Amino acid sequence: MDHPPTPLEARAALAEADSQAARVRRADHQFRWILLILVATYLVAAGIVSATSRPGPSYGWLVLLVLVTGGVVGIGLLVWWIRAYSRTGVLWFTVAAAAFTWWNAIVCGISVLTGWWGPHQPNYHFGVSALVGVIPLIVAAWLIGRR
Repeated sequence: MDHPPTPLEARAALAEADSQAARVRRADHQFRWILLILVATYLVAAGIVSATSRPGPSYGWLVLLVLVTGGVVGIGLLVWWIRAYSRTGVLWFTVAAAAFTWWNAIVCGISVLTGWWGPHQPNYHFGVSALVGVIPLIVAAWLIGRR
């Protein structure tokens, strides 16, 4: 026959549950690092594109390939190391990725439609647009870090 836990056993079980919940919340902070790696990869890639998009031979594509591969590997390792995560952490990460996708599409569209990106515009315009485009990722990383 199953007996109800004593008050001491109940307190110990609640303390253990609180401890496990705190570990899961700390694991959710890994999402912040994933977002920051995305920001860094995106901005460095934009810098490379801005610096190497000149007429003539360029090896910027090779540098870009190495950079993006490194970013993907770094993110993959962080995802692999996450042992537990909360539904809230996954939701925050998913919303951040969706917000970045939509916001970045809007920034790119406006940049093209207004002529901000154009053949006779300076190359740094692409980098400025990239800085504006990563705002949702930076905000989400900050918010996830505060949880």
